[in-house]
Amino acid sequence: MKILRSIVQIFIILYVFVSKSFAQTLTLPYTFQNSSRYADTDIYVGLVGQYPNMGYVWMDMITSQLNAMSTADNTVPGPAWATSPDGKNNYAAMFFKLSDIPNKTIQIPQGLFGCRLLISFKSPMYIYFFSQPGGYAGANLQNPNDPNNGIRWEIIELTWGDAGLWTNTTRVDSYQYPMGLEVTGYTGGITGTYTSAYNTRIHDGSAPDVNMKVGEIVSHQTILNSWNTGVDPSFYGCKVITTHSMDNEPIIEQASKIPDFSSTGTYKNYFDAYIADIWSTYTNQDILLNIGDRGTWRGRVTGNRFDFYDPVDSAQASIYTIPTTQDAIEGSGALASTTATGIKYNNDLMIQAQVCAAINRHAIYTNTPVGQVQYNDDATRYFKIAPFNDYVNFFHNPIVSYQSLTYAFAYDDVGNQSSTIQCTFPTNVTVVIGGYGEQGSGTTTAITNVNKQVSVSVFPNPAKDVLMVNVSDIETGTVTLYDIQGRLVMDQVISGAALQLSTTSLPNGIYVLSVVADKASYTTRVVITR
Repeated sequence: MKILRSIVQIFIILYVFVSKSFAQTLTLPYTFQNSSRYADTDIYVGLVGQYPNMGYVWMDMITSQLNAMSTADNTVPGPAWATSPDGKNNYAAMFFKLSDIPNKTIQIPQGLFGCRLLISFKSPMYIYFFSQPGGYAGANLQNPNDPNNGIRWEIIELTWGDAGLWTNTTRVDSYQYPMGLEVTGYTGGITGTYTSAYNTRIHDGSAPDVNMKVGEIVSHQTILNSWNTGVDPSFYGCKVITTHSMDNEPIIEQASKIPDFSSTGTYKNYFDAYIADIWSTYTNQDILLNIGDRGTWRGRVTGNRFDFYDPVDSAQASIYTIPTTQDAIEGSGALASTTATGIKYNNDLMIQAQVCAAINRHAIYTNTPVGQVQYNDDATRYFKIAPFNDYVNFFHNPIVSYQSLTYAFAYDDVGNQSSTIQCTFPTNVTVVIGGYGEQGSGTTTAITNVNKQVSVSVFPNPAKDVLMVNVSDIETGTVTLYDIQGRLVMDQVISGAALQLSTTSLPNGIYVLSVVADKASYTTRVVITR
């Protein structure tokens, strides 16, 4: 009897311990909102990441249960033309239809890191799992025999650690379909454990003070239609129809993923002259480069080595050899390499990221007077002088991406230009499949001022090649139209009534129409299609 009582007591203790441990695990709802052209039954969602004490994991999207990756999960046959790492051509059974996910919501446990939400259309993706220590083989855009070649897919990245949530959309490898991301939660400091600080902050009676969103604000078709009119011809090849395309529609790949910008491609030297100009200029004079929170660093080239130091604390950083075009676009090679240790190791990689970002954006001006500071986090300097990465420029255009934020190359977080949303104490996340331009994104746009002083309606009429701009409650104002590269194409004065803008000379594409009136100003997107 005593033995039985002891067993029962042990069971109760274990039950209470496990229950408390489970109760202390915070979870965060990620809800999927479908604004796309695809039905819920045609959208597939999977999750891979890492979790403490479990290693590499995947999620059962029905129950939100995490499972350790194993080759035993590879039970889904891949396409006949593909080959998996073990040669068996079977892949993980880890994708679930959006229509099968309860309330279109999964629960992310606090502690999940290095995580990717994979979203595909018309077909699940083919992801291969390795057994312990785990890991997986994902999609490879540069391999025409990759099993995912031809499947349209997108990614949301996230890490929810002891300092809060980091989550983002990504265009680092490609654009395949519009996406949006919204986060609600709280800011604040962390005292004690993260869990206790979290619970204290969200129950302190105050309203959420984080309400952020990122993503594309125009339709998928608009982005595809606008590519060739919105970028330099050297980037036309980024828009490709993949070898095994399921829908025969293009995707847009980062320049580093296409043959044209490879070490043997047509544009293999795209950035070489600009990089050489930087190295040559700052062999004979110092560069003063302000990098935001780390202040202004002084740099000079000796041979092919670019050395920087911080005059405030004498911290040092180096780029050890002159980078290639491929290094710059990829954020690799000379711009992601150091043999240093300790603090110098971190400083090297930091300054390499800063210079890589500056090259892609053409943010280092070699004609700047000696002694004048250049601000690498000043977005008004970006993409003004050729050459620059026009793939990055296109997706940072405010016509395309909300508040110009996107993650279009490896170091797009330099200067806080990426689509990363950081929230210390998140409470809700919404993934908007289709972004903010797919539903109701036809050629008619109407906007009204919240204070009702002025209302503006824009009615594109492609058949007549006329834009009708109707303005009420206005005395005088200026109407301007800019193309996707920010170039002024029209500028007219309006007074009291309506204005007709002829679009006969304008190619199809997306434009920004701005009305600056005596009482208010407006900006709206205009799509011209014929």
